[in-house]
Amino acid sequence: MSYMLTQLPGALSQGVVLDITSDGTTSQAVSASTSYTKPPSDPLAPQPKTPVAIAPTPSVPTTLIDVLQTLGTAMLPPLHVQQGLAHWHWSLVRYGYLLDRAPTTGALATNALAGDYRHHHMTALSEAIGVGCALSYAVEWLREASNGAIVHTPIDFDYLLGGGVPQLAGPAGQLNVAHAAHTSRHPDYLLAAEQNGQVRLLIVECKGNSAAGQSKSLDQLGSAMHQLEGVEFGGGPGTPPGVDKHAYATRMTKVGGPVEIIGIDPPDSKERWVRPVVPSREDRRPIGEHLEGGRLLLPPVDEVGGHLLRRVEDRVVAWAGEGPIRTPDGLAASVRTDSDHGDLTGSSSRVTLADGSSLEVFTGALVEALATAQDPDPEAASARRSEMRRSIVEGDDRGALSRRDRRNRRIHEDEDPERVASALSEDGLALRISVS
Repeated sequence: MSYMLTQLPGALSQGVVLDITSDGTTSQAVSASTSYTKPPSDPLAPQPKTPVAIAPTPSVPTTLIDVLQTLGTAMLPPLHVQQGLAHWHWSLVRYGYLLDRAPTTGALATNALAGDYRHHHMTALSEAIGVGCALSYAVEWLREASNGAIVHTPIDFDYLLGGGVPQLAGPAGQLNVAHAAHTSRHPDYLLAAEQNGQVRLLIVECKGNSAAGQSKSLDQLGSAMHQLEGVEFGGGPGTPPGVDKHAYATRMTKVGGPVEIIGIDPPDSKERWVRPVVPSREDRRPIGEHLEGGRLLLPPVDEVGGHLLRRVEDRVVAWAGEGPIRTPDGLAASVRTDSDHGDLTGSSSRVTLADGSSLEVFTGALVEALATAQDPDPEAASARRSEMRRSIVEGDDRGALSRRDRRNRRIHEDEDPERVASALSEDGLALRISVS
């Protein structure tokens, strides 16, 4: 269906189900694809593993506002952290305006407005939808595979490889953003599950298309297998721990309709959990070395896990828009508000619609999440994240306390879903879109 902007919160509050296709037939088809079988142009490039089905493949109940937040946190550039986020808010609305629920199956879909996009605009749209769908599924898969551990918001590989944002803005000190290192053609995102002071990593390559059949998705997955195999981790004594790797291809139709997700997994049977080595905030060095054959050599898994946790802290700052620079015209403003899970601070943007009502977008973080990101003690910060997560999921039916049904966690449970759509992640990141 299509809807006016006044109906956007009600549309985004809808529950949807994410399912993927991943079985032996899929794996064989990817293995036979041209992109998989074609020898690399560089003879030193590593050969990809034989793809296997992702297991398990649970159905993931979620909401459209949750998917939109996952897309937003994944794609927000770190260089925006010192700015009011008005421009970013309205780019989120652009994607949210096209999301829908298939009436018969409840699957995530795009509405008929997606048909207005053509050529490279459709390419960009399908890639963005692919990121949102793949990462939303990957987060829940990792949580399921990790017995309900906290799963942090995905971090872009370019963001991981760079020096990052070492500290909070304002009284905590000025932000200092380092650009990502020059590296090879690497996968898109890295996720971490965290539990009892240890982390488990999942590398995700996201593909998206709007082709008429599955052949494009299968070919994209064949290419993804080469990308995933190009990432190597340094090792110390003994057998280095393993890292989960997934590739997802999301196909949307050019006229709107249910979205199809296909996934594969290069197998690895090594131990997954490691105790992260968290660098100091004074350590600004980029990580990753570009080797012959297009390979990307990363530090050992425990060091990468530590760098990832630092980037998770950076993401809290970025999503809250906690930098000192604000737009003079008032389009973006620093906002402090309450929630069922503690006070939030963030950035809010508002626009007046044709009927006189207002559409407001708010992105922010729990004050406790920002305070945790400042904690100089990595072990104390890990304990605080676990405690914050327990507080967020207490009484909720998603997460470690109860895994029956992973549905939308709202900022306020008594909000009118027709007028307010909101989501709160286990990292304490909030997104609210409302009409008043």
